[in-house]
Amino acid sequence: MNYNTSKIEMSSHAEKRSSQRGIPYEFVELTIKHGECIHRTGITFYIMTHRQLEQLSKEGLELPEKIAGIVVLCRKYVSGDMEIITVYKNPHALKIITKKQKRRFTCKLKYSRAVYS
Repeated sequence: MNYNTSKIEMSSHAEKRSSQRGIPYEFVELTIKHGECIHRTGITFYIMTHRQLEQLSKEGLELPEKIAGIVVLCRKYVSGDMEIITVYKNPHALKIITKKQKRRFTCKLKYSRAVYS
């Protein structure tokens, strides 16, 4: 169970996208509670996979099949609060997200004066 935050807020972007994509808030909560948690590029991804659904059904928790493939992108704060950035559905998301880099790198080049003789 990955649900150890004190407060969850949904950004206006996430509310808009979830309503456009027909993903109810209950599915978002279930994905955060029971989905697979992956940390990549400074963001936390919660993914509800078919494998996760099968495991939950064996444990006695029946969830609708429509919840498979839902991805919730969250930003966690030090205080324990969580902000949902966006929500979408992609059945192949786990494969794509695991290929991402673990951290976002910013390259700052230090220019020095070249001295030519």
